[in-house]
Amino acid sequence: MGRSRGPLFTKEIDNIIIDQMKKCSHLPKPYVKVREVLPQYTSKQIRQRWISRLDPRLCRKYLDDDEKSFIVQWVENNQEPNGTIHWKNLINEIEHNFGKLRSENKIKNFWNQRKKRIYRDTMYLNIQNNSTNQFDSIFCA
Repeated sequence: MGRSRGPLFTKEIDNIIIDQMKKCSHLPKPYVKVREVLPQYTSKQIRQRWISRLDPRLCRKYLDDDEKSFIVQWVENNQEPNGTIHWKNLINEIEHNFGKLRSENKIKNFWNQRKKRIYRDTMYLNIQNNSTNQFDSIFCA
């Protein structure tokens, strides 16, 4: 049985969050202030909604090739030995270098799709190489 995620966000709720963030974004804990108006949501849910969907500074266009190359290079240079990637730092670097605020989801989706594609291509090449080697040992001996 799945966990309950609480009420869904509606356009009306989104508008309330946007309005409240205009008023409270300069405060130390703006999401807690917004939660006072929307007690059915946690401040964490409100924060996540803001940073991934509602922040008007978010660039919703596709990542361009320069951004993709930057992400790959940044992760190669900054990924922890245990594999941890500090996405917030990467988001700040992208905004600084390209003048575009990207959501964490957009960057993670790009990275994970890239990893999956590399893995799939590697597996395909391994299967191809094994098939050729087996063919050679059977028919070319």
